[in-house]
Amino acid sequence: MGYEENGVKFYLYTGNGDKKGTKLLKVKTKNYKINPEYPVKILCHGWMDDKKSYWYQPTIQEYLKRGNVNIITVHWGKFAKGLFGKAVKSVKMVGFSIAMLISDISLKYRIHFEKFHIIGHSLGSHIAGFAGKHIILYHNKTIGRITALDPAGPGYKEKPPEDRLCRSDANFVDVIHTDGGVLGIKEPLGHIDFYPNGGVRKQAGCKTTNMACSHKRAPLYFAESITSKKFIAGYCDSFDDVVDKKYNKKITAIMGEDANPNIVGIYYLETNNTSPYALGELL
Repeated sequence: MGYEENGVKFYLYTGNGDKKGTKLLKVKTKNYKINPEYPVKILCHGWMDDKKSYWYQPTIQEYLKRGNVNIITVHWGKFAKGLFGKAVKSVKMVGFSIAMLISDISLKYRIHFEKFHIIGHSLGSHIAGFAGKHIILYHNKTIGRITALDPAGPGYKEKPPEDRLCRSDANFVDVIHTDGGVLGIKEPLGHIDFYPNGGVRKQAGCKTTNMACSHKRAPLYFAESITSKKFIAGYCDSFDDVVDKKYNKKITAIMGEDANPNIVGIYYLETNNTSPYALGELL
């Protein structure tokens, strides 16, 4: 069973130790175990990744532990594999495909757009942004939330908001920066931007020989946050304060799944070298 739009495939996870997921058919033509009372979490991988992405299963399993959620993973590996430039050219199309899926689910199951939450890593962050842009364009509505996990920097650092993820793509856009200035974008992009360990290479516990380690940390931090509220961050007046590790311990925010949509700004925190990464306090 499978829902496929422009060669992009989607898998639905409903619990009971489900590791393979149900490959969605056209939502309009088939009934699935989608509960309209629950939010819809859509996970989108990045470049050189696919449906077996290293962070999909940890994230899925943490959400299933938490419960009361619909989970859908995006598989655009057909376009993500190969040259980076080729993958970049597919970003808008994949975003459009996700928007079509959201539209179908919203119509068939009568789920408000506010209940949709896209979590994207690297190029997947910009894909999430374009999905949000398409919903605004075609429905004049805005999805509830986008979580950007170290949004890709190469090819996007100098682009205007209409050509990348931006804070207007969802009602709430939260960003976790872990390899800013190299594989990720270091500048703030969302309503709230978190900078664990300064948001740059190298993240705590990452070896300098592992060039992708810091970039890959953001999804692992997020997966852990789904059942933990221990990623506590301190407010920074500016990005320069992040660099200087200057933060206000009296003004805090929780990074990850339970980020408060009413809190905006730039926040700094530190992590452990290995899992569990959350310290549970500000140093």
